[in-house]
Amino acid sequence: MSVATQKQRTRLQQLKKLLWEQGCFELRLEFYVYQLIGLLAVLAFNIAVLLYIDSFPVQIVNAIILGIFFAQLGILAHDIIHQQAWKSEHINMLVGNLLLGMNGSWWRDKHNQKHHRYTNQLGLDRDIEAPLLAFTQEQAINKEGFEKLVIPYQFYYVMGMLILVPFYISGEALYFLATRKGKAKFIDIGLMSSHFILFFLLLYLSDLNIYQSLIFFFLSKGVFGGYIGSVFIINHTGMPVFNKDDDIDFLWGQVISSRNIKAHPVTDFIMGGVNAQIEHHLFPQMPRPHLKKARGIVKQFCAEHDIPYHETGFLEAFQETWMHLKTVSSFQS
Repeated sequence: MSVATQKQRTRLQQLKKLLWEQGCFELRLEFYVYQLIGLLAVLAFNIAVLLYIDSFPVQIVNAIILGIFFAQLGILAHDIIHQQAWKSEHINMLVGNLLLGMNGSWWRDKHNQKHHRYTNQLGLDRDIEAPLLAFTQEQAINKEGFEKLVIPYQFYYVMGMLILVPFYISGEALYFLATRKGKAKFIDIGLMSSHFILFFLLLYLSDLNIYQSLIFFFLSKGVFGGYIGSVFIINHTGMPVFNKDDDIDFLWGQVISSRNIKAHPVTDFIMGGVNAQIEHHLFPQMPRPHLKKARGIVKQFCAEHDIPYHETGFLEAFQETWMHLKTVSSFQS
């Protein structure tokens, strides 16, 4: 091991020790249990309104609330798959596959093993390899065919793409499972399929006609996609991007490639802890309730070691993200 590598590891260990001493890694099982119970109560309310209230305007509002429920459950599933709460694979499967229509194994491969390990690293982090989008000048210039024609307008259609995120997630997860070996994949596929079967069964049992049912379904999923997509796109877009072969110090690389959103009760609720993106990326298994305390420690540590730590407001984060996408798209205009 080189002297530089040893120094990097020592620095990361020092930071982790500081956080341990402040109790930032203590389990908070009760937090996640209450979160799950609360969300299941909201789902029960959604189902009751869907089945027992014969009013389409009310159902429009109900679909929007259901979309918000899906997004909040998606953020909770994100925490669960990072093993912040428990290590039960059965709970992971029920929350991710059955309640959300996505797959934990696919997400663990794409998010935990690739995105977290190779954040903003071209050719390795698939979050910056999305179709119809360019996150760097090089990507914009190298687009071909239809993508080359539409990239100059990505600033305008990116929100529309986020609305489609749930369908993209489900489709990619099914493809991932279909190419895997083993019997477990059939359980995953069965639970994912059950999500959509049960959803349409509830719509069939309601007083909505077929057109109203389709509006309800796509509105709830669209709100889910727009919400969850907006939460995640502002975390790294517009931050430094690395080449595939770059040898990156983990601590330095994770900090400068992530954007924090200033803590506030409203943004903390909306973003479910991922607004402390720097701390989350450094220590993905840190329970969400401790991220706020960890912010101050990590921020001071970075200042002492001359590591740029970027934190901004909620609206400013969107402005930075969208302006970056607009600037990148100009290389194809």
